[in-house]
Amino acid sequence: MIEITVDDLKLQEELSKLKDKFEDLSPLMLSLSESMLFAVQENMESEGSRLPSGHWVGLSEWTLEGRAKKGHNGKILQDNGDLINSIHAEHSPTEAIVGTIDKRAAMLHFGGQTGLDTTIPGRPYMELIDQDMEDMMEDVMSYLGK
Repeated sequence: MIEITVDDLKLQEELSKLKDKFEDLSPLMLSLSESMLFAVQENMESEGSRLPSGHWVGLSEWTLEGRAKKGHNGKILQDNGDLINSIHAEHSPTEAIVGTIDKRAAMLHFGGQTGLDTTIPGRPYMELIDQDMEDMMEDVMSYLGK
């Protein structure tokens, strides 16, 4: 499973205050995990165009030809739906998590070498943008009643 850590001190500070103030944050963690899942799904749907790094690198001619032969001409990272369908949200009283068990997930997110002559470009999809963080902060503040 890929784990993405958000280094946003303000959000972490607010969550820490909540943890101290409330025994069970499950309702908030559910909301945050759903917000993160929605953001990741939006990243996939937009093929990265909503992210600061911009639209993902296009598919290689070899990949496009292979897809055409199979009758698959979908979006980048969505050839057969395995990856996007494996992305799921989880939560506990203290954590909100989005992840996948797809064994290709890290390679597809970060990119890398698959063989001597094959390099896959990174196509980050498990990222949150500033607006996502602001929306989640609003959820935290709403939960606090502020």
